[in-house]
Parts: sequence; C-alpha cells; structure tokens
Amino acid sequence: MPSTQTVAVIDIGSNSIKLLVASPSESGEDIQNIFAETIEARISSGIGSKLPRLTPKAMETGVDSVSELIRLALAHQPKTIRIVATSAVRDALNGHEFTKQVENKTGHRIDILSGPEEARLIGHGLATDPYLSTLNNFLQMDLGGGSFELIDFKNQQIHQAISLQL
Repeated sequence: MPSTQTVAVIDIGSNSIKLLVASPSESGEDIQNIFAETIEARISSGIGSKLPRLTPKAMETGVDSVSELIRLALAHQPKTIRIVATSAVRDALNGHEFTKQVENKTGHRIDILSGPEEARLIGHGLATDPYLSTLNNFLQMDLGGGSFELIDFKNQQIHQAISLQL
C-alpha cells in the first residue's frame, strides 16, 4: 500500500524526461525512491539559438513521453503528480504551446521553472541525498542541454544558486 505522502515528479529537460516517485522514509528523515524512469526524448533537437522553437516532432515526442510517464506514475498511486519543465521549454518561443498540448492530452499542468528556480530546486534535492549529509561545504554543477546550474553549499545550506543559459 503506498504512503499517503507518495508523490511523483516529472522533469522535462532538453534531452530527457524523467519520472521520480518517492515518499518519506519510515523515519521521516530521508526520502525513499519508489520508482524512477527516464525517456530520452531530446525535445530540444532542431532548436535554433536565434529563434528557438520546439519542432512539431519534438513536441509530439514530448507529449507522448509525458503521457507514458504519468501512466507509470499512477501505478504507484501518488498523492500528487507535479510536472516541471526547464530550459528547452523555458527558452522556446512556442514553449507554452507545448505545455498546452500536454495539458490537453493528460489533464496535468506543467510548471515552467525559471533558471533561478531550477538551480534552487536542484539544491534542495541534493540536500536530501544521504551520501552528501557529511559534507558541509561543496559546489555542485549541473550541465543540461540548455542551461548550467551552479549551487554553492556552506554549512549544509544553499549559500548561492545560479543558472546560466547555454
């Protein structure tokens, strides 16, 4: 029986679309991964830098991938499903058209993260990693298909988090 606190997150990136289903551990101190899946959708393929647009084929692939990940998530009966999109959708002139297509097909809304939100949320995710719990000060770098995030931790807290567009 799934926890009433089980949640699912779908992250739409430039190259891949990822699903994570998780819940608090029995102690409540950590997060327990229940299920994860990645689809290499590459929705940013064909996107140009002058007038960045998602191609019709990329949008179709993205919509189908998100639909499949929602189906997989529902098998774990999450309390909620949150879908976020990062630089490919954020930077594309037709990014909102893509989010509408997903919402029309699935009934789920996509939150397009700003660069600073993306960096901050990466940092919060890292803060839950038990392998990093003994580190007080460290720098995390996340290179994606369209942006580069730098998160500086001091005393196990996010000191600074920035996102740079590629």
